[in-house]
Amino acid sequence: MKGAEVLVVANGLSVYNQLCADGLPVITEGSNLGFGAAVNLAAATSGGHKWLLLVNDDIELSDLSIFDGLEAISTAGENSLVTFGDEPALTVPAAWDVYSSLSLFAGFHRGASSQRKATALPSGGRTRYFPFSLVAISWPLWKKLGGLDERFPFTYEDADFTRRAIAAGAAQIQLTGVGVRHGRSLTGRAQVAQVLPVGAWGAYQYLQKWTFGKRRAAAVCIVALLSRVLLLPASRARLSDHFRGTMNAINAIARNEAPKLPEYSDF
Repeated sequence: MKGAEVLVVANGLSVYNQLCADGLPVITEGSNLGFGAAVNLAAATSGGHKWLLLVNDDIELSDLSIFDGLEAISTAGENSLVTFGDEPALTVPAAWDVYSSLSLFAGFHRGASSQRKATALPSGGRTRYFPFSLVAISWPLWKKLGGLDERFPFTYEDADFTRRAIAAGAAQIQLTGVGVRHGRSLTGRAQVAQVLPVGAWGAYQYLQKWTFGKRRAAAVCIVALLSRVLLLPASRARLSDHFRGTMNAINAIARNEAPKLPEYSDF
């Protein structure tokens, strides 16, 4: 795309070394910042454009249709949020959604049906959002909202940003049929002992910001994680690591101490 600037933020040492060897534009803080902080760093480093395009590292492109979509965003307004791909819109998470996700109930409920839409509950008028697999955000909107909220280093950052964007009067647009597929990352499963506590912490922060006070948010998350223990044998992650991650998540929330992401040197 003419006039585009590509910049990769590496949250892992081996990733950084590989990108440097490939001659790609990459920056790093020498630590694992998490998704939100990494995106904010990239935006601060490469400001001055009309649009900020966020690309998840597990995006797959089936053809070159994406370039037609990128050209099309030039017609969108200055207060717009444009997502690419065919993923269905989701309702912004309420307390029950956070509980069912943390407890693993939501995952098993979806797995019991071949069609996700058939199992979706009515939105009840709640705002809908598209996961930030590949999204273009107009620069004025990004500046107005102050970027991603870094309290959500691994989860809920897209739902939070969309809620703030809609409240600010932004238009939400989806471009489908552009050859974008979001493959599911294996990182969370492989490093569940480290990643799960961070994801649970994001859920805890999200509930505090949008739904409950600290005590009730902690109670919902801890009960969900205790319920999760019952379903661990049926999950695909290694049982011992998954159990340790669940206990670490409970401990972090109970102590109100933010857990650390996997170390920079680990990947």
